[in-house]
Amino acid sequence: MPLLFRVAAWLILAAVAVATLSPLDARPKSGFVPDVERLAAFLTVGLLFGLGYPKRWIAVLGLLLAGIIGLEALQLLLPDRHGQVADAAFKSAGCSLGLMAGVAVRRVSPW
Repeated sequence: MPLLFRVAAWLILAAVAVATLSPLDARPKSGFVPDVERLAAFLTVGLLFGLGYPKRWIAVLGLLLAGIIGLEALQLLLPDRHGQVADAAFKSAGCSLGLMAGVAVRRVSPW
C-alpha cells in the first residue's frame, strides 16, 4: 500500500507542477477562488506524501517546501505567470496540513 501512495504522490506533484508552470489560460480551473485551489491541490500532495513516507516526514516536508518556493520562483520567468509570497503561503499551508494528516493516518492505520 505505501508504494501506491508514493507513486500517486509523485504523479500528483508532477501534475500540480505542470499546472503551476503552464500558461495562465491553460491552467485547470475548478470554479473556486485560486487560493482555495492552491490549498486543496497541495493538501492532496501533502496527504499522499504523508501516507507514502510517514517515517521520513521531516525530509519530505523540507523537499516539498523547497519545491513550492522553486515553483513560485520559476513562475517569475514566465511572461503570463507571477510568483507571489501569498501563493507560496497557501501552498505551504496545504502541503503541511496534508502531510501531518497523512502521517497521523498511517500511525493509527493497520496498513
